[in-house]
Amino acid sequence: MTAGDVDCSALATQVGGDHYKNFAIQPVEFALVNGLNAAQANIVKYLVRDKSPDDIAKAGHYCELWLEMWRAGRLDVFGACLMRREREDVPIISVAGFVYANKINDPIVAAILVAVCVEPNETAIQHACVLLRVLARRLYAGGVPNER
Repeated sequence: MTAGDVDCSALATQVGGDHYKNFAIQPVEFALVNGLNAAQANIVKYLVRDKSPDDIAKAGHYCELWLEMWRAGRLDVFGACLMRREREDVPIISVAGFVYANKINDPIVAAILVAVCVEPNETAIQHACVLLRVLARRLYAGGVPNER
């Protein structure tokens, strides 16, 4: 059984809507299987939901919080990556597999996911924050339909 094939009633149930149930791999499943920290998990969640300006702003806020706390020495930016390597028995869903399974066609969204989920460092997080601002401006200008 792979991570994307998990048969779990909690994943089949959603409180308050169905915007996560419709994903082939739900953001929470991706985050838990890959050991993402709370900021990473929220960035992924808000980035792939409906692509509303509010969701993109929330993703950007989590990106800024993560960077600020890391710079202040309040957390280890590599914590999730170290945990993933220690748990070789846990199947990892690649970012590419997540993007493909959920039909995410926006290259900016894919680039942000790579920046925050694959070996994050200060430069990658800064790039993600910039890309989130670009995406937000594009959405506020009405340049992208609400599609994953």
